[in-house]
Order: sequence, then structure tokens, then C-alpha cells
Amino acid sequence: MNPTAAGSLDSEDLAKLGSISAVVNYVESNSDGAVRFKSDLHSSSAVPLPTQVQIYNARERQTPPALAREGFALYRHDLPRVDFTDAALIRSTWVPAVKELIKDATGAAHVIAWASNVRFSERSEQSTTRPNAGPARRVHSDHALDFDPMGLPLPEFADQLHQILEETGTDRPTRIQCLNVWQPISEPPHDTPLALCDATSMTREDMIVSRLSIPGGLEVDYVLYRPNLNHRWFYFRDMQPSEALIFYGMDPSGGPTRRAVAHTAFDDPTCPPDTPPRNSVEVRAVAFFDV
Repeated sequence: MNPTAAGSLDSEDLAKLGSISAVVNYVESNSDGAVRFKSDLHSSSAVPLPTQVQIYNARERQTPPALAREGFALYRHDLPRVDFTDAALIRSTWVPAVKELIKDATGAAHVIAWASNVRFSERSEQSTTRPNAGPARRVHSDHALDFDPMGLPLPEFADQLHQILEETGTDRPTRIQCLNVWQPISEPPHDTPLALCDATSMTREDMIVSRLSIPGGLEVDYVLYRPNLNHRWFYFRDMQPSEALIFYGMDPSGGPTRRAVAHTAFDDPTCPPDTPPRNSVEVRAVAFFDV
């Protein structure tokens, strides 16, 4: 089910792909490199650095992006269309189906998924009804580069991990991959699509390890990003609700950058002004192999 990893972006002429010019928010770090932030774009010790970039339409690629290469891929799916205003129904119906999608895409034996979230573009009144209801406007990735599943202090995660370790009779997992799944709920076109940066165009020096404050008084590691002219940005124009993106937050076998895929929402300047606000659902996941 995973698109082939053959081929390379370097072998294709990006100038032949459809693209749009848009602004993404990189950051500048403090002199000591430490960054602490909340979900709000301006609640941070890092200064937002709006940067104009070219974002290419990945649908026009001769060789589709693949998890094993760029770190992201588009999948058509049979995920259930549930009432996405019901958080409990998302967790009980949509999330289990996402776990199966990840198993099919990666060959994982087990998957933990947590922190499901529904987002709305700022043109929707619902974007301000709760924390993280609006689009994520920072260039970021969601997992620590040295992510240890044994040390994540979230009951939703820890309960699933305990069950997997109990079923497999092991003390800790041997090989993991951290992933995100993102699915539009609203029909296209979308005023704030999701842009993803080709992981092969990233360097370790571009990455700023950060601490994110989350509700409940907890802090978790995230990664923010400095600008780099070599970054290659992509999006999938007019994504359908029957499509989902899977991309890496951290793959221990992915070299110094851990194949982390920087991503962010952006404003599509070509979207008609009367388009309904974008609505999407997402979840974080860890895939377990050989446990």
C-alpha cells in the first residue's frame, strides 16, 4: 500500500510542477538555543520568522512521494465518516481505523494513536472555541528526536503501551517509528492546506528542539525549524475526505534528522474567497515493530 520508494525529487524538474508562493512561519532561536512555547504563534521564546516559499503540487510528481524517501505519502482510505464534533466517537471509531491504515502503510505489528484533534481555519468561528482548534501556523514536527515511548507521561498513551507490552511479554519496544495522520473533513478547495517539507532536503542544523506546554501542566518535546533555501515544500492540491496523509515525526533509522517531516498550515492565495473554511482531523501515532 506504501507508494514505491524508487526515484528521486532530484531527478525531476520542479519548475515543471504546479506551485504557489506562500508564507510559512519558521522561527529564530534565542542566543542559547532554548525555545519554550505554547500553541499560540506568539506565545514563545522564539521569534516567528515569516518566510516566502514556493510550495509544489505533489500530485504532479511523476514518482509520488513515499514514506521511505521524502517521509510522507498520500493514501486513499476507507476511514469512517463519523460525527467529528464528538471527541469520544473519534477515539472509539476513527482512531482504530487509522491504526489499521498505519499498519498497512508501514508493516507495523502494533500502533498506538493518541491526541486526536479537529482543526478549523481562522475563517471559522470554531477555530477559537478551544486550544489547538485553529490551524498550526508554525513550521514544526511533533515528536522529540530521541522520543522514548517509556517516558511519555500521558495516560492515553501509557495505557495502550502497557497493553502492548503485556500482550507481547516484553519490557520495552525494540523498534519504533513516530507518525502523524492528517485528513481533511471538508470538501476542496481548502483555504489553509497542509504543507510538508521533503525530509531529504532537511539538515540537523535546521532543527530547534523545543518544549511545548500542553493542557494539564505537562511539557513535551517538539521540533521547530530555521529557514533554509534548500528546503523543498509540497502540498496535495484539493485533497478529498477520502484521502489521508501519513508522515514521519521521528524515525530512528532516518539519520541525523530522524526523517522528521516539517509541516505547517498555509494560506492558499489561489483559493476563492467564498470557499468554506477548511476543517480537518489529525492524530499522532507510534508504530511498533518486532515487539
